[in-house]
Amino acid sequence: MSKPRKRWGELILEVYDCAQMIVAALLFLVLLLDGFNLVDVSWFAEERILLSLIFGAVCLLIVASFFERRIKLDNILSQQQELSTQMREFAPPCIRFTNRSKFEESFEGFLEDAKRVDIFGMSLMPVITTYWGCLSEKVKARCEFRFLLVDPNCPAVNTAMASVEDTLYLRPPNVREDIQNSVRRLEPLLKMGNAKLRFTSFAPSFGLLITDPGKPNGKTQVELYAYGISPGDRPHFAITQAYEPWYDFFTQQFERLWESAREHRVSQTDDV
Repeated sequence: MSKPRKRWGELILEVYDCAQMIVAALLFLVLLLDGFNLVDVSWFAEERILLSLIFGAVCLLIVASFFERRIKLDNILSQQQELSTQMREFAPPCIRFTNRSKFEESFEGFLEDAKRVDIFGMSLMPVITTYWGCLSEKVKARCEFRFLLVDPNCPAVNTAMASVEDTLYLRPPNVREDIQNSVRRLEPLLKMGNAKLRFTSFAPSFGLLITDPGKPNGKTQVELYAYGISPGDRPHFAITQAYEPWYDFFTQQFERLWESAREHRVSQTDDV
C-alpha cells in the first residue's frame, strides 16, 4: 500500500474513532440531562423517529465496520510486505565457490579502485609473474601493498612444499626457489616505498587477496590450498563486509600473521 493511501486510511480510522466518542458523549449528556429533568426528550419515544434513528445507526455501523476492517487489513498486508523486504535485504548472501579460471572478477578488476592491497600466499610466484604489470602500475599510482610469503628459511616451507607436490607437474615444485624468485621480482616494487614484504613461519592452508581492509568497499578473495590440486583448480570465493563474521576473520588472520612475521629489508642484492 502506498504511503498516501496508508495515510488516508489512518485518517479515516481516526475520524471514525472520534465520531464514536462524540456520539457516545452526546448520548450520555442527553440521558444525564433527562435524568435531572433539564430537557424534554419525550419526542425521542415516538416510534417513527426511534426506528429511523436505529436504522441509520445500524447502517452507519455496518459501513464504518467495513471500512475499518478493510483499512486494518491493508495495514497488515503493508507491514508484512515491509517485513519481507527487510528480511530479503538483511538475509546473508550465499558464498559461491569457483576455481581460478571461472572467477567472476579478474585480478586487475579486483584491484582497480583499491588504495591498499594485502596479499598472502606460499610463494605468490604465479601472481607476481602473471600480473607484474598490474602490480607495478598500482604501486606507481601510490597504492600501498603488503606481501606476505612463507619464510624460505623455516621448517614451514617444507610443509608447504609437501602440500603442492602432485602428478600434475612435470617435476615437484620447489617452493623455496619460487619464494626466492618472488623476492627478486618484488625488489623493484619494494624500492619504490609503497610496498612491504614480510615472511611468516606459518604453513598456510589458504591464500588471501585483500583490498582496502576495514573500508566499506573492502573485499577479500580466499584461495583454499588442497593436496593434489593445481593452483588454477583450487576453490576460490570472495567476501565483503556483508559476510561480516568471516570477512573480519580473514582480514584479522592477515593482520595477526603480519604482526608476527619477519621483515624483509630491501638491499642492493637479490638475496633473501
